[in-house]
Amino acid sequence: MKHLYNLIFILTFLVTNYSVSQNLNDIKKDSIVKIDNTDLSLIYYKKTTAVWHNFASFYVVEPTKNWFIYLNSVQLLVEVDYKHKTFFAVIEDELTGGYKRFLIGENDIHGDIIYAQTLESRNSDVKEYKEYIQIDSLYFSKSLKEVITPLDSFKVGEYSLSFDKKLIFKTDFIYAYELKPYPLLQAIESIQYPGEDSITIDSDVVYFPWPIKEKLSKSGIYSLKKREWLLPQVFNTIDHSKSELITNPISMDLRELNSQIWRNKFCKWELKSVTYSSIKKAESVYICTTQLDKYGQVSYLVLGKDLKPIEINDFYNFDFVEAIKDGVKITPILTKPTSTFVLDFKGNIINSDN
Repeated sequence: MKHLYNLIFILTFLVTNYSVSQNLNDIKKDSIVKIDNTDLSLIYYKKTTAVWHNFASFYVVEPTKNWFIYLNSVQLLVEVDYKHKTFFAVIEDELTGGYKRFLIGENDIHGDIIYAQTLESRNSDVKEYKEYIQIDSLYFSKSLKEVITPLDSFKVGEYSLSFDKKLIFKTDFIYAYELKPYPLLQAIESIQYPGEDSITIDSDVVYFPWPIKEKLSKSGIYSLKKREWLLPQVFNTIDHSKSELITNPISMDLRELNSQIWRNKFCKWELKSVTYSSIKKAESVYICTTQLDKYGQVSYLVLGKDLKPIEINDFYNFDFVEAIKDGVKITPILTKPTSTFVLDFKGNIINSDN
């Protein structure tokens, strides 16, 4: 990926619009779709798309054959030029109130979202935190202005766009995370004994939870030829090959079922597996985890190439499974550590300590 960092704010094409407001009813259009959490809409007419400002009533971007994708995790509208395999950011200018359009990548773009202490609160007694963008070793605000390295940071999400023939693979997610600075703990008042703190059966005080940033899952696959989403924008990450997709292969929350296997048949992606908490492919087999139960436990399954569970001694669910150098090691029952099996990557037993 080639990022033109030095050109981002030097060679920009400023599209600040001071034209007379237009009446939306006078504009030719087939449909109009509002971009959530913005003042903008996309106007579709024949084979063109335009960006419209809902309140100021002007074209932010005039009708073009390019396409537009909104990255929710970084609140960034991206113009996609398929012919030249390039990506442009369309951002409101903080000084003029107009909009600017500039190149942000060729062939693909990628960045991490980090949560960190704000630069303004470095020397303040009151610490504040917000999200920044990290691209390689550089850091940016959400308006893509480069900033110095933030303090006390950790990754909370990711975004990317990449071409694959007539498809665009979009990664766009933020994990749920606790907001900082952490407030003072506040005990929950007992309903049974008003004026007293609530306690657990183990006599521990029950506190209000810290505020949490809600998760965002907007990854999907878009067809430039059909101009539609082949995979809906509901996932975190998508691992893909020519004939197979695994959605959300790594789960940050095993309480959820959100990992699936899709396969390409006659140029159409079809869901082929049931849903698991996570799916890890090891050559021709798949290591899957079930949903976390009320006791905080998960179990493992191993699927063969046909996506059917592999049976060992009448069992399909195992206490622990891990990929090793020459195959897959299975521990059916953790209380019997000597009871292990090793499968090759085709699902055949090649060793047993039972």
